[in-house]
Amino acid sequence: IVNDCSTDNTERIIKSYQDRRIRYLKTEENCGSDSKPKNIGIKEARGEYVAFLDDDDIYRQDALKVLLKYMEHSGADVVYGDYLIEEKGKIKPGWSIDFSPSLLQKMNYIAMSVAMAKRECLLEVGGFDEAVPKFKDWNLWLRLQKRGYRFLHIPIIVTEVYPQEKSI
Repeated sequence: IVNDCSTDNTERIIKSYQDRRIRYLKTEENCGSDSKPKNIGIKEARGEYVAFLDDDDIYRQDALKVLLKYMEHSGADVVYGDYLIEEKGKIKPGWSIDFSPSLLQKMNYIAMSVAMAKRECLLEVGGFDEAVPKFKDWNLWLRLQKRGYRFLHIPIIVTEVYPQEKSI
């Protein structure tokens, strides 16, 4: 878990967990963008796979198990599921689109919080481009796809997204 100088109780909450698999990292100062903390997480990760969850999203029960199952049995390099969006008390479905390289060129339909990728693939393309001000995730998916990495859509809801007023 990479804490980019949050002002809530993140550190206390994370340190309350007694699980050696959880590593807590904190940036020296706020990076002003989520790319650098995510790249720190990719580089410091010890596992074979990386998943991303921003502070305004939550995993549904067994989300990581579902993503991992498909990752290990499909031969894909990136797997992604579906999500629900909760805004102003209303819940609506997010994108649910099977992978299409031509469509990915036109629009980003893979939310960060629904994806799991092989760490080696993320490192191979250099992780997130920290110079890109917007659509960082889309940029990453395009670079992974261009390198020939395989994507697989799983039509299962794995996260709930709670956009905030200042969400990117």
